[in-house]
Amino acid sequence: MSNEQAQQVTYVEFPRLSMFVESTKEGERAKMAFGFRAGNPRISVFPNATGDAGTGPIYAGIDPTTFSMFLNQLGLVVTSSEPRGETMECYGSKFERNQRVQGKALLSTLHYWKDGLGIVWLSLRATGRPEINFPFILSEWHVFKNAQGVPLSKAEGSVLMAKAFIRVWQGYLSSYESAPFTKSTVNIPSQDRRPVSDDRPKERTQPAVVPTAPKINAGYDADIGF
Repeated sequence: MSNEQAQQVTYVEFPRLSMFVESTKEGERAKMAFGFRAGNPRISVFPNATGDAGTGPIYAGIDPTTFSMFLNQLGLVVTSSEPRGETMECYGSKFERNQRVQGKALLSTLHYWKDGLGIVWLSLRATGRPEINFPFILSEWHVFKNAQGVPLSKAEGSVLMAKAFIRVWQGYLSSYESAPFTKSTVNIPSQDRRPVSDDRPKERTQPAVVPTAPKINAGYDADIGF
């Protein structure tokens, strides 16, 4: 099997789930993206930060069962009446001199917590890379109000958004676990500055063959086991 054939995987991203924060690099934003790679949930962070010594995104490949457990734990954090934080370490294959060897290596750690103000956060961190925190916040395009007509507080909106994130992902997991997957050579760019466009893979609500993703930045995450 050729190297190109070995790298053929299916990746589909859900652009509307992406989270953004201002970057330390002028005119840029850091991005946390969510999708599926070869049937497994995938989290990728594009720091777009000054002084970042790493190359490519920070990423975590997570099997569906483990991701479902993460969603359950995130739910406990979201509904906690007190500040609460948890982590999940994500490992991949171990390499020495560009050769896979026995054992595993820590690729990244997923942090999820509720702070003292009631805001829920996500952060995917890796050694030597920028630590970027992404808050769950309501869109400025929709204003939720309570029964008295008062807009929800930032904390109330954060909890509402985090709960919705969990429900949406639970729906995606139900759809993708039984879906057939086609193969296409795909990788993720080290810095994604492109706006969302029609050539991006789209969300779907029922099993189907996932769309072919564009060929970009060959060699991405070849060191992960799934």
